[in-house]
Amino acid sequence: MNSPRNRNLTKYILTLSVFVVTVIVYLPALQNNFVTWDDPDYIYENPNIRSFDVKFIKWAFLKFYFAYWHPLTTISYALDYAIWGLNPFGYHLANVALHGLNTFLVAILVMRLVDIGLYRRKVGNYSERISTTAGVATGILFGLHPLHVESVAWISERKDVLCAFFFLSSILAYIKYATTEKKDDFGMPFGNKKYLFTLLLFGLSLLSKPMAVTLPIVLLILDWFPLGRLKKHTFNKVSIEKLPFIFLSFGSAIIIYWAQLSGGAVTSLTVVPLFPRILVGLKAVVGYLEKMLLPVNLIPFYPYPDGHSITLFSYEYFVPLLLVAGITAGCFIVAYTKRKKIWLALWLYYIVTLLPVLGIVKVGAQAMADRYTYLPSLGPFFLLGLAMALIRDKLTSSDDYRIVKRTAFVVIGALLIVSLSHLTLEQIHIWKNGDTLWSKEIEIDPRVELAYSNRGKYYTEVALFGKALSDFNQAVLLKPRSPKNYYNRGSCYMKLGFYEDARKDLAQAILLSPVPMFEYYNNRAIVYAKMDHLQEALFDYTQAINLKPGEADPYYNRGNAYARIGFYQAALSDYTRAIELSPFPNSDYYNNRGVIYKRLGRFEEAFRDLSQAQILRNRAP
Repeated sequence: MNSPRNRNLTKYILTLSVFVVTVIVYLPALQNNFVTWDDPDYIYENPNIRSFDVKFIKWAFLKFYFAYWHPLTTISYALDYAIWGLNPFGYHLANVALHGLNTFLVAILVMRLVDIGLYRRKVGNYSERISTTAGVATGILFGLHPLHVESVAWISERKDVLCAFFFLSSILAYIKYATTEKKDDFGMPFGNKKYLFTLLLFGLSLLSKPMAVTLPIVLLILDWFPLGRLKKHTFNKVSIEKLPFIFLSFGSAIIIYWAQLSGGAVTSLTVVPLFPRILVGLKAVVGYLEKMLLPVNLIPFYPYPDGHSITLFSYEYFVPLLLVAGITAGCFIVAYTKRKKIWLALWLYYIVTLLPVLGIVKVGAQAMADRYTYLPSLGPFFLLGLAMALIRDKLTSSDDYRIVKRTAFVVIGALLIVSLSHLTLEQIHIWKNGDTLWSKEIEIDPRVELAYSNRGKYYTEVALFGKALSDFNQAVLLKPRSPKNYYNRGSCYMKLGFYEDARKDLAQAILLSPVPMFEYYNNRAIVYAKMDHLQEALFDYTQAINLKPGEADPYYNRGNAYARIGFYQAALSDYTRAIELSPFPNSDYYNNRGVIYKRLGRFEEAFRDLSQAQILRNRAP
């Protein structure tokens, strides 16, 4: 008997199947390594995540790191480190699991929205068939589309999948709240547990990635359609209940702008004016739709175009402007003449959720990025999933050739799953390591300086210094005014022992840098120390310490320089400071301080430190 309970069970089984299929397809990502793009800064070169205590939690919430603020994501990395150390398997496992859960939530959300809005006037099993098929199809598209590989297979994009988990959960909680409120209850919602739970989930999504700031507008779209809550007698309540959401969004936006500004990541309007930014953003809106329909040539970095080429009268910008305007107008016409609001609701969701990453406030050198579509793609995928559900229902509504039609639909669906899985598996392999990733970028667009720079970093990490130097040379050739390129090449020369070449490149990096950089002075100090230019080394170490007084290594290295010229008291002070600042005990720090204590005749302290150094060495794996 096809009871409501059995139908609900069937829905959850099918939704769970979507989760399982998604996770299975992404299993090869567990064999991938870290990549040389943000992963060093966030994870394997980040000492802050190596201790999980109150001090770390305060740091995660109160400090900007790498021009960003996403404390919950940072905490998730620390949990990974506590369990897995620096084994990338565990980090990838968390990303894949979160993506699988998000796929599950997407399928449930689509079914719920179809049930409560699109076909609520239908009776019997008609609505059930439509909603179930639409949910499964949308879940498959969301889970298996290769455009989402970047958000899942790139460990540093944990913020995408974590934010989406809470974002989608918040929407589901809001729907539960909105559909169970009493019809005659026009009071304030602030004491409603379901409402407060929705707000909590929204806060967690913001702590994972600030892109969730658009949720209040998304909820208003849902209020308009399909919930139908934007009516004259409920408008005030619906508006007031969004105020805490807007307050959180506004606060998050200020914090992340401040973080990006303090890290020098925000591009001034004098560099790229507002109107060209809008044109590039409109081109991205259309470009993402193209990649959803034809996901080929997906690369990690889409460079921002040269400012002189961005003009309204250019075909590549005028056509997207017309398309966006035409689609928007068409959706409004259909919504208010044909009473089909879904087109406008999904289009508005797509545009609204893309707004933070369209470059109106320009951050970074990219024009668009696959990862930016993780949440916005739900709109177009929902539309495609619903279209597939309606086609299936149309094909099977009559008894004529029903078996043949059903078989054809299943075969087409299977082919879609296989095709998407194949493309996704290929994309997962591209994200295997820094070589595969940036070699693909160079293959498609050899003009991208960042690709050579980051592939050079990978070659440096695996001690292929000749290949690294070749890539850094190419990066300098493509962007000769970039201080980062000279820094990278200088650091490579330093590891090769070419100290004079390293010194020249690091000096050039310092000269070109618009603001003093800790890394540049620190590495030049190391080079000076290797060349026995200890006075110059001391000067640069002091500069590095002034730029980052909370870093332990520069104190340790400056202590070594002081020790070499016989300034033992100064060396002792620096070693002590290094020990105090180190996030975990370091045997070298204790050993060198013990040696200085011995030279100063303080034998009891020397014995204590040298013994501690030996204990730490014995504990080391």
